[in-house]
Amino acid sequence: SSSRGATRSRVVDDQGQNCAGDAMDRDAATDESTTVDSTPPPKRARHAEGADNDATTDLCNLLPDLPLAHLDELEVIRRLEDIARVLRDRPFGLRPLQCRWSWKRHLHSRTLPTVVAATTSATPSCLRAAADLVDQVICSGYAFTAFDRCKLVAMGAWKPAIAVLNDGSSASARKAAAVRTYIYLAEHVSFYDDFSGHHSDFWDREAFTVVLRHMQFMLEDVPETIEADEWELICPEFEAALKTIGCFMIFWINEKTGSNFDFDVSLVMPLMNGILERASKFDERLGLQISTKVRGDLLEEMVRISGVLTQYVLNKFEDMGNRRLRGRAEEEAKKAGGPA
Repeated sequence: SSSRGATRSRVVDDQGQNCAGDAMDRDAATDESTTVDSTPPPKRARHAEGADNDATTDLCNLLPDLPLAHLDELEVIRRLEDIARVLRDRPFGLRPLQCRWSWKRHLHSRTLPTVVAATTSATPSCLRAAADLVDQVICSGYAFTAFDRCKLVAMGAWKPAIAVLNDGSSASARKAAAVRTYIYLAEHVSFYDDFSGHHSDFWDREAFTVVLRHMQFMLEDVPETIEADEWELICPEFEAALKTIGCFMIFWINEKTGSNFDFDVSLVMPLMNGILERASKFDERLGLQISTKVRGDLLEEMVRISGVLTQYVLNKFEDMGNRRLRGRAEEEAKKAGGPA
């Protein structure tokens, strides 16, 4: 029994020593973790300058400051595709203090003007690559504000998209992207209090007619199996398409030559009927699951553009009637002033 008692006392002592050792280790760890580091934390870069500068350097390497005319067609296409790929991998960003501002400014001031100038009279393949690049600029967020869109419109960044639409060999998906590019850039009108008289080449009647004839592609690539979150993003696209038509008509009606403005309303009706058909179909199934404002904005724009078109047609009828009355009055005046 004395042996067992001695053994128990040794075990207790050993456990006490082990517990004491563990407590000391814990205390030491706590002291280390609570030690205040006097080293000041590094300042956060205001615009993620490191990544921003690296990106700008990469962009300069992809498109050096020399006329693209010095390069052959395949090399030009390769460089445009490389830039589009880098843009896809490095979007502009959403939070202002973390966006790639230097890269965006380089794109707007040097890269895109060079691309537009070099592809003005380029081959269809080069124009398609340029249109794809502009589309990627938009998709990656480098033309987010109305000011950005104004700059792209002013430099003619929409012209490759028109060339794609005029090219019969362009795929349907590429034409749909070209239509969306034009419609997206049409939102530059929100930059002005009154956009009348600005960028008349963008609102050129021939170019706009080409876009209008291809707006059906926006309807064709909407699958029947979309869910509510998809429909909530498609509604603003349809709204923007209708708003673009309205802006085109307002631009020319307000021009000094607005009285001579002639617009084929029949070109608009298939698009409006298609949008209305899809809105009725998807709103019945998904409408209660999306924002009421989004649903209402699309219908409001539909009503507004219908009113603009109706007023335009009524004005045309009035003009026709007035011309006939003037013609009759002139004929009667000639008869009254002729020999008895």
